[in-house]
Amino acid sequence: ENMGNSCYMNSALQLITHSTHIAEVISQNSKKGQLLQAAAELVNIQNRQQCYRPTLIKQIVGGNHPLFAS
Repeated sequence: ENMGNSCYMNSALQLITHSTHIAEVISQNSKKGQLLQAAAELVNIQNRQQCYRPTLIKQIVGGNHPLFAS
């Protein structure tokens, strides 16, 4: 399901989950803000090979960047 501008976000999220170093940094810093916490949840779910609908990440990013608010 396209959540509005989500194709761009999906590319970035795939990069995060497929880069071991980036995923480790996110997991180690997950207590440093809402976005890092949500990204850490994404990494954990991806490691369990489960589906993830990034609604929370989109809301956080959209709240800070109007381009992704829709």
